[in-house]
Amino acid sequence: GILKFFSLLVFLSLPFFLLGILLRFSGMYWKDYCKEYTIIWLLIISLLQFIYFAYKSISCSFSLFSVEWERRTLDSIVSTLLTPDDIILGKFMVAFFPLFLEITGYLPLMITLGFLFYLSLFKIMLIYLMTLIFMVFFIILGLYCSLSTLITQKANSKALLTSGLMIIGTLILDGIICSLLGMMVPVTTMLLNPLASILAVVFAGSEYFRFMLISVSYTHLRAHETSLHLVCRL
Repeated sequence: GILKFFSLLVFLSLPFFLLGILLRFSGMYWKDYCKEYTIIWLLIISLLQFIYFAYKSISCSFSLFSVEWERRTLDSIVSTLLTPDDIILGKFMVAFFPLFLEITGYLPLMITLGFLFYLSLFKIMLIYLMTLIFMVFFIILGLYCSLSTLITQKANSKALLTSGLMIIGTLILDGIICSLLGMMVPVTTMLLNPLASILAVVFAGSEYFRFMLISVSYTHLRAHETSLHLVCRL
């Protein structure tokens, strides 16, 4: 099954690779176009990858213990010679290993897209490693929700609510804080939102990164609103 999966990925990546070679050597227009929109392409690819694997990490782990409890098979697992650490590690690997194979299988396709759109190979590999770290986090979150509730429906709701508060709730909270303070200070987003680190990698080294980290007051923006250059950046 694994061999067929990787063969399918190679088969799907081959047309992109050939198209990339054709476009890269067809003229300078494609190169200039891609360099102009490099951040946009990298942002789209990284966000899609993060959202997909974050959701799959939760969906593959939130029911691992609750299903055993509902089927009355959890006691039989606990009564074996396995230690609690072995049981938790085994459940973790059940969710992590297939996703690890999947994201590693997608890596040649990501590198091919990077070759096609002139993306940084270092950033692609860094986003790959960060996605693995977030996969571990969301799997642990799903296992915790499954153990703490022992009811599949409640575990699913708890895991999705927690992850939603981290990803969307921090943005809403920072929006409220920024509106009250009159300046852009994304404290909770930078500390709690996993998307912040993805965005930091995507925008690192670009002119947008400097403006993401600088706190700008509304009075300061009003004082420079006549500058065409700053207005275009806003």
